[in-house]
This record gives sequence, structure tokens and C-alpha cells, in this order.
Amino acid sequence: GHVVPVAEPAGEDEELVAGEERGLLHEPKDVDALGGEAGLFEGEEGFRRRESAILRELVQSPNVVLATGGGAVLWPENRAALSENGCVVYLRATIDELWQRTRHDRNRPLLRTDDPRARLADLFEQRDPLYREVADVTIDTGSQSLRNLVSQLEERLRQLLPREPA
Repeated sequence: GHVVPVAEPAGEDEELVAGEERGLLHEPKDVDALGGEAGLFEGEEGFRRRESAILRELVQSPNVVLATGGGAVLWPENRAALSENGCVVYLRATIDELWQRTRHDRNRPLLRTDDPRARLADLFEQRDPLYREVADVTIDTGSQSLRNLVSQLEERLRQLLPREPA
């Protein structure tokens, strides 16, 4: 089967598309959710280690749509695992769009600063080139509907992924 990691620096599109793509590739998995609450107590470094271990395990699964956390691309071994084990889809949004999606979310420790929008811009500047490096497909999410986004993604994946024999 094929792994399709679905990634974005921050926001909820990856979870939504993973859920919508259930019919195309079967089984959505969210790396952050599987990392659990323990990451809150381990600090960022501990969280990243846990995230990396989960990611390495999940990319071996057949027929999975994998939603990564925003920082999953920071470690070279994670980028390699993603690139070598599937089709990487980068759901790209502008900083303004990401800010609109995350500004009221209190579950984002990296945005708990005096200027969360500036921090988001810094994270985007750091991560965007890394996502572009590993992405097989980049889709600008913009303000399009989820239905349009999924339709666009399905078309791009059909072009990239070989058909399974019936």
C-alpha cells in the first residue's frame, strides 16, 4: 500500500483531509494525537523524540493517510522517513491563514508567547523550505472548501500513485 503523509506547518487541514481521504487510502493517523499528553511534560525535545519514533513506525503501515505535526520535518531522519516511504503532500497556507486558524487555539505551546503571530511567522519561515524539500505534491489551501481541497488532492494523487490491481 501507499503512505500519504499530509503536512502543514500549523492548522487543522491535515486532520480534515486525512478524515476525508479515508475512502481513498483507508486509515488516517495523526502523529501528534498518538504522541499523547506526555509531550507536554517532556518539553519540545522530548516531544520531538516521541514524535519521531511514532512517525518511523507509522510510515511502515500500508494504506495509511498520515497527518504529521508541524515540526515533524525539523529532524532530517523524519524527512528521510517521509520521503522514502510514501507520497508527501504539503498543504500550504499563508501566514495570515495559519494565524486565523490558530489564534484561539490554546493547545499550541510554541505559540504561547507575547507575540504569537510573529512566532508563527518564524516557524513558517523555518519549516516551509523543509516541507517543500520533501513534498511530492504541494497544494495551497487558501480559503477553498474542504470538498474542493479533497478533490484537488485526489486528482493529484491519482496522477502520482500507481493503481492497485483489482
